[in-house]
Amino acid sequence: MSVVRAGTRKSALARWQTERVLGLIEEAHPGLQTEIIPMDTTGDLNQHDPLPSIGAKGLFTAELEAALRSGAIDIAVHSLKDLPTQDADGLVLGAILDRADVRDVLVAKGGLTLDLLPPGALVGTSSMRRAAQIRMLRPDVRVESIRGNVQTRLQKVEQGAYDATVMAAAGLTRMGLEGTVSEWFETGTMLPAPGQGALGVQCRQTDERVLELLSAIQDEDVARATTAERAFLAALEGGCSSPVAAYAVVGGAAGAEGAEGAEGAEGARHEVESGSATIVLEGLVAAPSGEKSIRVVDSGADASALGQAVAELALDLGAARLVASYGGPAPSPRRLRGWRVLVTRAAHQAEPLCRALEAEDATPVAIPGIEIHTIRPNPALHAALADLDAFDWVVCTSTNGVEVLFDALTTAAAAGTGGAAGGGDLLWPERVRVAAVGSQTADAFRSRGVRNVFVPEVYTGEELASALTVAEGARVLLVQASAARPTLADALRAAGAHLEVVAAYDTAEAEVTPGARKALEAGVQALTFTSPSTARAFRSQFGALADQVAARAVVAAIGPVTARAVEALGWPVHVVADPHTVEDLVEGLARFADGEAVGS
Repeated sequence: MSVVRAGTRKSALARWQTERVLGLIEEAHPGLQTEIIPMDTTGDLNQHDPLPSIGAKGLFTAELEAALRSGAIDIAVHSLKDLPTQDADGLVLGAILDRADVRDVLVAKGGLTLDLLPPGALVGTSSMRRAAQIRMLRPDVRVESIRGNVQTRLQKVEQGAYDATVMAAAGLTRMGLEGTVSEWFETGTMLPAPGQGALGVQCRQTDERVLELLSAIQDEDVARATTAERAFLAALEGGCSSPVAAYAVVGGAAGAEGAEGAEGAEGARHEVESGSATIVLEGLVAAPSGEKSIRVVDSGADASALGQAVAELALDLGAARLVASYGGPAPSPRRLRGWRVLVTRAAHQAEPLCRALEAEDATPVAIPGIEIHTIRPNPALHAALADLDAFDWVVCTSTNGVEVLFDALTTAAAAGTGGAAGGGDLLWPERVRVAAVGSQTADAFRSRGVRNVFVPEVYTGEELASALTVAEGARVLLVQASAARPTLADALRAAGAHLEVVAAYDTAEAEVTPGARKALEAGVQALTFTSPSTARAFRSQFGALADQVAARAVVAAIGPVTARAVEALGWPVHVVADPHTVEDLVEGLARFADGEAVGS
């Protein structure tokens, strides 16, 4: 019998997988001779750039596929998750088999779990799927690309280049390295990539001899499960780097959390005809930032049809918006390379600032100064909303106020008691105009369907009060923090408004963790403050250490009001954002790093 030549990538794991498949073929066909031919792929040769920036589809397969077409090799063994969902021209999957543990795992120096990593810890992964789910679980850590084979990534963590990395359990167990694992993520916590843990064997579509040989090692249950997963991915047009995850079980249940998923995710479960639920498939689509995710579950007997059905469920919930436009990070001037920058915003609001800093190659050090607590119960707010049609203006000074306002409106609409509710639907009265302090607050209104939002050119309460034309006796509802400065309210009353002020939320000082103090003691090049309360909280949290850090660092404030609060603490202000947004705060820091004077 002639030789079967197997192409393989040169890494130890790829070689192990190829040897495993050849061993199974030889066991099924005694006397068959096999040969291994090591090869390099684009993904192996480029170990520097993040996968999305060099095009993730086929990065680890294209050269092997070319060798198959030319006849230089007869089969190529792959981690199935690395294979594009569409068969390459002239090639097919001759066998799917040998699925190992599908879970992802965390490897961290000191054996820390994800929960125990300090704020701002650097977590390495080259997978957009893993990155999105890490950000869902820990939005305060930094996630950056890490490249290299299994041993190289482990070494980068051990040497301190990264605090941790997330990897496939299958690779570590196959290499006998499971002892390095700090935490095993159950599928209900982190859903794996379609095909993760399974091996796929490619061959020529017309090679009947090899197809017959491979049929003896096919694992039908693994093939059916992974076919469903890959059909889900294909229907969403996602590549192996897209923030798409899926896991199917033949004759069982998928992730332990099912359709409910984690907080902040949309979920759905669709029941099918009784007696046909032989495969259960769970799918996840996430925004790369981790701020939004959709998790769905379905079951059925036909693997390909099931994958399509689950994808359609996800699309019905808005999955297309999460994956259609993602094309990888845009090139950046990276003017803050090497800078560690303190982020003091509340944890649930820190993500945009952290992402903007990372785009300039800075390292965000997230130490929340404040926490936002919705006031509950809030009879004053509910009474105002029950009479919402009677107001001429609604004014919000922050996105926090908008969120509380619309949460209360949604509750009122469900109960049929709100002035903006009609027949169970949430409607904003057309006659009620809206004013917002800042573009982000305005965007928060617009994202909820409110149009014609008034925003002053300068994003301060004082500017809003002077620029807003309020008729004498006009009814104005002002939604703000309980400890908000009286400036805006006083100005509106002075203009003749019949003003009703509602406190929607409290601002409290955040608790300081030992990890946060350690991160600050490690040093920062810049401090950022997005409100007077974040500056005052930072001083209260760290006392003398805060004074020492502020004396050495570049201090940046989002606007003049915050800048005055910082100066009142005895600290210099080097950068004042203009306009007063987090993006311009980072731009101001970058310009300062370039030697420009920034601020007023």
